[in-house]
Amino acid sequence: MQPQQAPPGQGTPGTQQKGPVLAPWPFPVGVFRPENLSDYSETRTMTAAAVKFPDVKVEPDGWLRGIWFEFDLVTAANAAAVTFAEDGPFSAIDTVLFRDTGGEQIFGPFSGYDWMTTNKFGGYHGVGDPRRDLNFSVTTGAVGTGGSAHWCLFLPLEISRADALGTVENRSENSVYRVELTMAASTAVYGVAPTTLGTLHIQTTQDSYTEPVAAMALTGRPISDAPPVPGTLQYWKQEDDNLASGTQSSLITNGIGNGYRNILFKLVRSGSTRANGDADWPDPLEITLGTTRVRNMHKSTWITKQGRAFTFTNTTPDTAMGRENGLFPWWFTLDVGSLPGNEARRHYMRTKTGNTFKVRGSFGGTDTLFITSNYVVPRGNDFSQIVA
Repeated sequence: MQPQQAPPGQGTPGTQQKGPVLAPWPFPVGVFRPENLSDYSETRTMTAAAVKFPDVKVEPDGWLRGIWFEFDLVTAANAAAVTFAEDGPFSAIDTVLFRDTGGEQIFGPFSGYDWMTTNKFGGYHGVGDPRRDLNFSVTTGAVGTGGSAHWCLFLPLEISRADALGTVENRSENSVYRVELTMAASTAVYGVAPTTLGTLHIQTTQDSYTEPVAAMALTGRPISDAPPVPGTLQYWKQEDDNLASGTQSSLITNGIGNGYRNILFKLVRSGSTRANGDADWPDPLEITLGTTRVRNMHKSTWITKQGRAFTFTNTTPDTAMGRENGLFPWWFTLDVGSLPGNEARRHYMRTKTGNTFKVRGSFGGTDTLFITSNYVVPRGNDFSQIVA
């Protein structure tokens, strides 16, 4: 007699049929998300020269997502008709710089205003514009507190909230991350300074993930015990180029060989302001990667595109939910939704070592072009690991 065959879909009698192996849940499913004040709380008096703040020592607490910085600029007994400078109050920070434990520069160095633009255009929050914060304030005019201001800036590390890519392992008491901060001279902050210069107070809050928590486990499917591809980092770095009036070209060098999330172009007419840089912006501007022209766009179209992408509602530049004079963002963080930051890393501008990444156009004056590049370096430089 021939042995009886099991019906389709059933195992051999006496054996246990195994189901499919399920991929682990992403790391954020099984962890807590602490949002805790750190012990950093420092105040310094503004002067006519830059003033160094003590370094922010990042407190070890698991996996670091980013750090919130709250700034209070406080004046009293003012009688002058105070005005803030073009980049104020953010320009009260002359330099911000975040390094990894080996000393590599991850975020910065650049000014508080440029830090603000990383928040506004980086795709980290539903409303990224710091001027739109509910507690943002500036006081001008000949009032007692003229020259006071309150604002908040975020230093980002996490790239994706969906899977926690980019979070930094932060568990060592012996190897602590630091953020360097320098307060700017009063002339960089004010057009008309207050009668008596005030104080700047800075405090910080860390956003983190804990280690996986057993109580957070879900039945039938494991949870990843670490963020994907640990060691993957995003960088924000700035370079600049002095350009004469007329047709000129400039190279983008920071980040070549990696994938770009964002590139922010800021044009300032020499010895003048971003408003003049706005007027001097090439129309059109051409950008090439190797032999491929990847962007060739009229100024007005570029403005329209950024307005729609970032849902700007104010037509006045340098205001809450308005564009920035002389600042033209280029974002690659929109591929699974309709807002920048809804990203699966599929549309990053990927480059190879040795590529020539070039900006070219006819500039309307003698200008300085600042290029702030936000790029991602996967562990082992294997980009295939991080595309969702």
